[in-house]
Amino acid sequence: MTLDGLVDDPPESLTEVDTQKMLKDEKAYGYLIMCLSTEITQTLRECTTAKALWDAFVEKFKGNLDIRESRKEMLNREFNMFNHVQGETLSSLLNRFEALNTKMRNAGILLGVV
Repeated sequence: MTLDGLVDDPPESLTEVDTQKMLKDEKAYGYLIMCLSTEITQTLRECTTAKALWDAFVEKFKGNLDIRESRKEMLNREFNMFNHVQGETLSSLLNRFEALNTKMRNAGILLGVV
C-alpha cells in the first residue's frame, strides 16, 4: 500500500490488514460522496481516498486566511449588535445566542462571557 491509501500491489499479495484498511476506506469514501451534492463531488473527482476527499473538502470550504478573518470580523459585529427582537420569546433569544456562540467557537473566537 502507498501512503495515500492506493494499492500498487496485486490483490492476492495484500495482507488481511491491508484488505481491511481498503474496505474501511471504500466505506468512508462512499459515505462522504453520498453526503455531498453532485456539483461538489464533480470538483473533487481527483480524490481517490476518503482522507484525500475529506482534506480537499475542508480546504475548499474553510477558505483562505482573508476569508477566515473576514468571517471572524462579521461574527464579532453580529455579536456586538446582538439584541432582543420585538416579540421574540426568551427561548428563541437563547437559541439564537447559542447558535452565534457556536459559530464563534468554530471560527476560533473565544467569548469572555461567563
